[in-house]
Amino acid sequence: MTSRKPNESTAKTRILNTDYLHTEGQFTHRERIPGTPIESPVDMTAVRTTAVHKIPRTPKNRAMYVLLDDKQSNTLSMHNLVRFPAKLHPPLVVWAIERYTKPGDTILDPFCGCGTVALEATLRGRKAIGFDVDPYSAMIAQAKCSPPRQASLRRAIELLENSLQTLRRKNSVYERLSKGDITLSHFRRQAKALKLPPIPNLEHWFKRYVIIDLLRIWNVLRRLPNSKRLTRFLAASFASILRLSSNADPDTLSGLEVTKRMRVWLNMGRYIDPFKIFQTRLTRNLDPILTTFWAQLKKCPRPYAPRIRTCSALDGRSYRGTRGKVHTIITSPPYCSAVEYYRRHQLEHYWLGFIRSAEHGAGIRRKYIGRRDYLYGDVTQLAKLLPEPVREKLYCYLGPVVYSEKRRIRAIVKYFVDMAKWLGFASEQLRQGGRLVLVVGDSTVRGRPIRTSELLRELAPRQLRLERTFSYLIRNKSMQYSRWNAANVATENVMVFVKR
Repeated sequence: MTSRKPNESTAKTRILNTDYLHTEGQFTHRERIPGTPIESPVDMTAVRTTAVHKIPRTPKNRAMYVLLDDKQSNTLSMHNLVRFPAKLHPPLVVWAIERYTKPGDTILDPFCGCGTVALEATLRGRKAIGFDVDPYSAMIAQAKCSPPRQASLRRAIELLENSLQTLRRKNSVYERLSKGDITLSHFRRQAKALKLPPIPNLEHWFKRYVIIDLLRIWNVLRRLPNSKRLTRFLAASFASILRLSSNADPDTLSGLEVTKRMRVWLNMGRYIDPFKIFQTRLTRNLDPILTTFWAQLKKCPRPYAPRIRTCSALDGRSYRGTRGKVHTIITSPPYCSAVEYYRRHQLEHYWLGFIRSAEHGAGIRRKYIGRRDYLYGDVTQLAKLLPEPVREKLYCYLGPVVYSEKRRIRAIVKYFVDMAKWLGFASEQLRQGGRLVLVVGDSTVRGRPIRTSELLRELAPRQLRLERTFSYLIRNKSMQYSRWNAANVATENVMVFVKR
């Protein structure tokens, strides 16, 4: 793989941008591109890649690919149930499942997120086990992998339409409220019979009338006599409209913030009808999303019920019953200083009752890997837990200027200490000859690159032998990682380890 500055490219250079397909020169037709070496701008350099429709069964070692068919088609699937930042890439997951497992094998994802691995494994007749320290993520994964039948959701939608229609405001009222809000006294009178979520600074995130409307919808949902699957699916559908109804930027790449474009939109007048948004989302979730799921599962000769729960990948108790029994681990652990899922999902955590107070939330946040800062312990003593070669490389990456920022440095060092511990757990769960497919992206801290994949490779225990490594460009922006720290993660590295 070679690189050079973009302005040095010749007239014959074929350029492929990471966010959309764009070519120059003779390759104007999409079907002529596969298999052709092309160049794509990554971090201000033109990286030589190979365009393919799907990942080859045996990728070339250290090769870089760009997937032409990585973006989702017009047909929505269960992956679209909830917008989720920086999720694992479905085409890559399908490749790993079909390459390293067969029907009936056990697949583990200890950082399951929104359940991409568990969903694809379930649809292909594999036994899926997944868990995540984030309770909202685990709930979404359960809702996606164990959804209700279409008839159950259809009956619930009919009941909800009758109940919600009596609570909805008139269209003219929503038009008027698009540039205003209800008075504080009116809000307090309406909120008396409703239980407000304990979100700090609630009126900063939602207009007052939106808070009332969302609470009315949520109360109706909780009163419905439903099965666990249906209740969970409806809760996931409700959670998917919270950001859309709030003042926070709904973009998956955004954290939890009222951005500049949102302020402009609110000042111009933003029409928000939570009832209409929710009913539209329910209709979409029934057909095509739920219909597509059951049609796909019907093709599976023997589907297995997935096992998904909320627990930490760093807790040995989370792996009860899996030691030495897992055929393949397919996972993408949290990236160092990238997406803060606790902050990104804070509204959903409070609304769904996963967090009851700021103190309770702080206790959950301490369990996350890859936090932005870490307050405990001496950084020098913490670094001694890492092997000396890794410690020296990390110091070189960070440099003396950044090294003075103790909280940030502690967080980065703690990330690699946690990952070393987890790699040991992963090795213990695999059968002899089992694979660990690890998807990671390199990070950037204060403009300095940290080769995360290289450091994790050195932290892997001796029982895990690196069998293959390759990279691919992320063209779908919703898959790319947060850029608050100028990380600009547009490529991901895939490392395949085999247990000796």
